[in-house]
Amino acid sequence: MKAPPDSTRQRLNELFCAEPNPRIKTLPLAAQAAKKNELKKPMQIKDMASPREPKSALGAALAYAAAGFPVHPVKGKVPLTKWKGAASTDEATIRGWWERWPNASVALVTGTRSGLFVVDLDIDKATGEAIGEASAARLGLAECFEGAPVARTGSGGRHVFFKAEEGFENSAGKVGEGIDTRGEGGFVVAAGSPGYEWLGPSIVELAPPPVPEKIGKAIRASKKKDGPKPMPSASSAADVVAFPMAALARQLDVMRAGEAGSCAWAEQAMLAEAGRVIAAAPGTRNHTLNRAAFSLGQIVAGGGLDRARVVDALTRAARAAGLDEHEIGPTIESGLNDGAASPRTAPERPSGHPQASLAPLPAPDVLACRKAALAARMVRATDVRPLLAAPYLVKGWLDRGAMSVVYGESNVGKSFFALSISHAVAKGERWAGCRVVGGPVFYVASEGGRSFVNRVAALDRPSERLVVIPVSIDLCGSTLDVEAVAALIRDEAKVHGEPALLVIDTLARSMGQGDENTAPDMGAFVRNVDTIREETSAHVMVIHHSGKDRARGARGHSSLRAATDTEIELTGEAGIVVAEAKKQRDMANGRRFAYQLAEVDLGEDQDGDAVTTCRVEPCHVPEKSALTPISPEQRRVLESLRQFVGDRGTPNPGGTGWPEPGARMTVDLVEFKRFAAAKEPDAEEPKKASRRVRDMLMKLEGKGLVRCNEGRIWIVPRGGNVGT
Repeated sequence: MKAPPDSTRQRLNELFCAEPNPRIKTLPLAAQAAKKNELKKPMQIKDMASPREPKSALGAALAYAAAGFPVHPVKGKVPLTKWKGAASTDEATIRGWWERWPNASVALVTGTRSGLFVVDLDIDKATGEAIGEASAARLGLAECFEGAPVARTGSGGRHVFFKAEEGFENSAGKVGEGIDTRGEGGFVVAAGSPGYEWLGPSIVELAPPPVPEKIGKAIRASKKKDGPKPMPSASSAADVVAFPMAALARQLDVMRAGEAGSCAWAEQAMLAEAGRVIAAAPGTRNHTLNRAAFSLGQIVAGGGLDRARVVDALTRAARAAGLDEHEIGPTIESGLNDGAASPRTAPERPSGHPQASLAPLPAPDVLACRKAALAARMVRATDVRPLLAAPYLVKGWLDRGAMSVVYGESNVGKSFFALSISHAVAKGERWAGCRVVGGPVFYVASEGGRSFVNRVAALDRPSERLVVIPVSIDLCGSTLDVEAVAALIRDEAKVHGEPALLVIDTLARSMGQGDENTAPDMGAFVRNVDTIREETSAHVMVIHHSGKDRARGARGHSSLRAATDTEIELTGEAGIVVAEAKKQRDMANGRRFAYQLAEVDLGEDQDGDAVTTCRVEPCHVPEKSALTPISPEQRRVLESLRQFVGDRGTPNPGGTGWPEPGARMTVDLVEFKRFAAAKEPDAEEPKKASRRVRDMLMKLEGKGLVRCNEGRIWIVPRGGNVGT
């Protein structure tokens, strides 16, 4: 598991440090966690996450993803995606989900994909009693939870996080009353969602410990008690159903009949609630059954349904969902009795309009829970602390577990550059003067053949942790190579430790029959790279080629750049190659490293002729040319920027991504774009003028003439760099 960057850690703190909710009982486990993890008085933070990044489930999702934990969106506890394959750590994917479902909560995958195993301690929703904790105490398991990350759930229960172990799956009440588990093939709604919060260090700040032996024994013992359960049968379409398709058929029959009045409305409500029970995700089934019984109990009390039919329908649905037989009857009975206290009848409808299928009104306990959840989201500024650790692979250049693209023109030395980084990471030695967190490196060399082998032989005392795979792979049209590469890396990790880096050289040779210029094929490539990253925790570096227009970066569809955390461009002139970080998601852009390709003599061939190759030799970084050519359009925008800076510029602050404090006069980027667009020749067409200004600014930044950071822009002196 990788640690998050500073900005992510700040966001986590911002999201998860909240005052305890006085409306939810403080349980013994919470008291222990609070005492054990008592917070010091926090420092004032100047560099908070961007105010445009709201305190939201989206922010939590991005924070978890940055730490290497796959997430997916849920509504309540119902997944909004095919989460088993879609859960992701990719920022663009996650933002796309929340753009589509802005009110979604965030869920964490459990099992091998995330390395998480969760013990879920429930409460009695009617009394607020901590039945899960009481059961754990009776079984002698309470002490096992000490030292593990703990989160409060929306209902007031507890999620206790451990390291995933093979064979530990999902269960409901099998370990003990009120004790559920989430492992392989499961997920939990995470802190940062409404009503959920950490009760001490999060899983990012505190690595989950292994599952204690006592809990492991209890889980294995519960498995031995389980016998095969008979499959439910669907006797006829007239039954309210054992299977979802039968429920759907029954519902369609009712709608086609066009029945009016309370009977049709009540029948549809019963079918809808039965369907919700059948479709409930593991860990939510008992709660869903209770809510369904409560809702239908209201309609029974209002005279719309027969109680025996409701019991029969919900019992069939619960069996189809896989609930234990001993849970079903008491849960339905409790829900029906509670619902009977608030009778409900069919809502009146305007004459001449068809009856709409209305969702049940929220139950009082649900409303109270939601109110408590909103109160739990309140965050006090005094609770925020700085988060300082950074999860780097090569400090200032590559983040651990992220994705980078190294691109440049043909024969500029891209493979030599990637191999030099791979060599340093495998040995755990500094690269370009930067600290390195070492580990196993896997280099997929799809190009080069025999010559690449010689390049490896030319390295200075290479490490056995550097592994070369000299074959082409397909990361676009098939998942076979994706799973094979991930499995190979995992096997090596058992011997040589957690994988650090995977190099894919090149993208073009790793697309199979795919087209790098189309969104579907490039999207498939990116998703497969994400799968490898998620399953191995390795940083994936992709070697690629420049496009025809160097100012536009690497060639191919733009979705590659959107998904990339780090983008490094290689340019060569007069025998010197310069590597420059053009994009950094969580670090400053503009870092530069220069090198020459030094010849290395390997020996003689069968004819006595010298066999040579090259390797990277660092050299002095040349200043950017003072004669960088710019177009008339670029010059016009640059002159507008000089004027705007002269009128409204303010000195820059210091810190990451900035020159020395006060070295440059900066202006607001958005305000400048409006100003420049108004000075364009076609200013009467604002959209067209704005697009041109945006494009020219991108090209000026690509040429090193302007820089942007935190929404502000400034002019770089000719011959300068990011630090000026």
